[in-house]
Amino acid sequence: LFLQNQVFQTYDLNVSGGGTNATYFFGVNHQDNKFLQKRSGFNKTNINYRGTFEFSKRINLDVQTIYSTSNLKRASVPGYTEFKPYQPFLNADGSPASSYFAPFNENYYGFGTSYGTINSARNQENMALGLYDQMYYPYEEMFESNSEVKSEVYRVQGNLKINLLTGLNLELGGVYEREQDNMTSSASERA
Repeated sequence: LFLQNQVFQTYDLNVSGGGTNATYFFGVNHQDNKFLQKRSGFNKTNINYRGTFEFSKRINLDVQTIYSTSNLKRASVPGYTEFKPYQPFLNADGSPASSYFAPFNENYYGFGTSYGTINSARNQENMALGLYDQMYYPYEEMFESNSEVKSEVYRVQGNLKINLLTGLNLELGGVYEREQDNMTSSASERA
């Protein structure tokens, strides 16, 4: 119910060439990773350019630029050890079944006592009073909540080399880099 076959795919396209006064390399790489957990995965695209230019015997320019964008998605999927082995996740009619976490020491966490997880009868009483359903539905939550992280990185690097005299060079270089991350978590009222 919660897991799938993990698939990792990568695609590359590279072009390089040049002449006596200039060389270039251009590459694009895309990775697509579907995680073991359903509704979860990661993809990334990289674009890379490098070039060298010889304007004269005395002046050279090296340029490198990289752009990368990535997207990470995660759904709420429970771990194997969080539930009892006989815990059902779907009812006989296919609707999500309510569950509760099962730590190793139930008495320590209050499970099985009046201070532990809410029971079905008390939950029905609360819902009759207009309160939310307090039972936990792991299968349903997988579709009702998720988190996503999007990242973009841009980098430019340049180096200008000027041969002033034999044995005396002037080099000017610099780097500009910008990274932006955006994290989003969402859940419906049913999560």
